Amino acid sequence: GDGLVTPGSYDYRLTLESFSFPVNMSGMKVLDVGAATGFFSFEFEQRGATVVATELPSIDVLDRFPGESVIDTMHKLENAFRAHSVFNSSETDTLFHAIPRDRFYYYFLDAPFNFCAKTRHSQVKRKFTSIYDISPETMGDTFDMVFLGEVLLHTINPLQALASAASVCNGKLIISQPISD
Repeated sequence: GDGLVTPGSYDYRLTLESFSFPVNMSGMKVLDVGAATGFFSFEFEQRGATVVATELPSIDVLDRFPGESVIDTMHKLENAFRAHSVFNSSETDTLFHAIPRDRFYYYFLDAPFNFCAKTRHSQVKRKFTSIYDISPETMGDTFDMVFLGEVLLHTINPLQALASAASVCNGKLIISQPISD
């Protein structure tokens, strides 16, 4: 709000209409799986929904291939961030070298979400869990809409992830996942 835009890998403001979300989501319960910095969570809330946003509890629980270390995964994430970042490459190189590995999660997921939530006076509830652990029991509820925004790309077992997300959906399950060539 007020012209403030946080830096990130993607800017969905220009493509938001293509998602065809209801303009008025009053009374809806929405689960935003893998909310990251919360763009969609805050959009759903602004439209009137009660929102729960999930995120991994730490970088250590990201899916990794056998033999891949957390450091290997972080290098992949750094390269992906550089490829899509609003920063130019010299700024990004300086940025990544300045961040201790153990603070990566805080700087790129936790702090931006918390900053935006505080700035927006948001009531979005945040739950730290793996997509594989989502169930009516762990979430304590089901949802009118479940949104997976570019989550499946980061899973080794996408069908298991979909089954978990679907288990809490009593309305629409929206999967937004670009598939590269």
